[in-house]
Amino acid sequence: MKTYIPNTLKENRKRIELTQKQVADHLGLQSTDRISRWEKGLGWPHVVNLRKLAKLYRVTMEELYPEPSTVIG
Repeated sequence: MKTYIPNTLKENRKRIELTQKQVADHLGLQSTDRISRWEKGLGWPHVVNLRKLAKLYRVTMEELYPEPSTVIG
């Protein structure tokens, strides 16, 4: 079974017209792998990165992760 972590990361990134690469660069990440996993709900960003994402997207951290995780499969 996999746990899916509902989030609004992709919607917020697209709203401000950024690519995953631009977000990764902003966070100081070498690749987009983590951004992709977070957007798919397959992992959580560290709280430091979560704060940076909220600031970049101009939303609260709670708005990025509004619902509890769910188990699928």
